[in-house]
Amino acid sequence: MHNRFTEQLAQLHSTLDKPDLSKPDIIQAALQCCLDTLQIQRAGLWLFADDDLMSCQMLLDKTNGITQEPLMIDRWSFPSYFAALDSKKVILAVDAFNDPVTAELCEHFLRPLNIRSLMDVPIKQQDKVIGIICCEQTNVVKHWTLEEVDFVIALCSRYSKYLC
Repeated sequence: MHNRFTEQLAQLHSTLDKPDLSKPDIIQAALQCCLDTLQIQRAGLWLFADDDLMSCQMLLDKTNGITQEPLMIDRWSFPSYFAALDSKKVILAVDAFNDPVTAELCEHFLRPLNIRSLMDVPIKQQDKVIGIICCEQTNVVKHWTLEEVDFVIALCSRYSKYLC
């Protein structure tokens, strides 16, 4: 991983090492780290409420700040997307409007918010996917690099116990 990404993870670790941080502060710090490091518009933490329903715990937008409105998505409405999550791999959509995995999200989420590219990285505990960090670029298509993907995977892996 590139030195810049390693430095950002180390800086996040020093932030999260403070004993007086609340869970919302921890989540916000991790999401802000994604925004700053990846230079993207939005980052969110989504957790599974059960096997078929995922809810947004916090969404951080570079322009609009923090949103904690109750956003939810379910398996029945978005079967291709959930099937991809079931594979426990990163969902990487450069052109999210037309990607076969994310296209079904287009009318409800992507187009209204002008989310052009997204990367969803699973958060696992004991090899079970319990949620995702969702990184989104609005207005323009973003070509995700392998180092960017590795960075978010490392963040999810190292800090899953803090996020959930």
